[in-house]
Amino acid sequence: MKLSKDSAIPTSSMSLEAQRELGNLYKKMTQASYETFRRDRVKELIDELHGSCVQGISRFIRKLSQRIVDKQNYMDIFVEGQFAVTLAKNGFSEIRLECSDKGPDIEAVYNHQTICFEVTRRRYEEDEWAETFEPNHVKPDSSQRIVSKIQGKYGQLRDGEINLVVYWSSTMKVVSGDIRSAFSDMQHEIDGDPERYRNLSGILFTEMEGYDITSLKQYPLFKNDKALKPLGPRLTKKLESLHSDLKEMQRHSRNLMASYKKMYGTSI
Repeated sequence: MKLSKDSAIPTSSMSLEAQRELGNLYKKMTQASYETFRRDRVKELIDELHGSCVQGISRFIRKLSQRIVDKQNYMDIFVEGQFAVTLAKNGFSEIRLECSDKGPDIEAVYNHQTICFEVTRRRYEEDEWAETFEPNHVKPDSSQRIVSKIQGKYGQLRDGEINLVVYWSSTMKVVSGDIRSAFSDMQHEIDGDPERYRNLSGILFTEMEGYDITSLKQYPLFKNDKALKPLGPRLTKKLESLHSDLKEMQRHSRNLMASYKKMYGTSI
């Protein structure tokens, strides 16, 4: 699918329903005074989803339209699409955006297994860096806060399936030390009540739009070996090696470093 720069109407084989939904979304974004870069980015994302043969695009666009009045709610849905593209780039198939109030956000198949992903996003009121480049105004997440957000997603996990919670952050403030503490706290919780966490197979963390700025490892993985459906070796290896566009990662890193140095006269 190809979208013109100034129009939300696609020029290829996307379904008529999806075309209508996308046109409606673009119109609502314009009326709501969404910035040009946000309007352009959603068009690019829909193009990527379509090119990756992700299912459920019409529902996804419709749900974005329903969230327009609140940018934070809108971004909660938007990142689900971003993660679906990442799965497609990494060899997952039959990817479906569920976009429902109950159940996982995304389903995908790898090695003949269905995996369910529930995405939770660190919001910008906690994540000012991503919007303003003012890191002094950002409070790092405590491990307890991270664990609490993850626990809030348990109701979405599907019984008897491989379920992963994806903790998405666009900030440098969710750093490796916080994640290690969260891993330790989660393991303590599971050891104390394994039945409560029986449907949680694992947790994927993202940092700075999906990678650690120093190691470029994109998705630290926590495994629950006591889950009803624990992660097998092949799937574990795949999840630990997930990646997006390395050049885009490096470009984003350079831009952040330059912005920080300009503001504070020093590198991070």
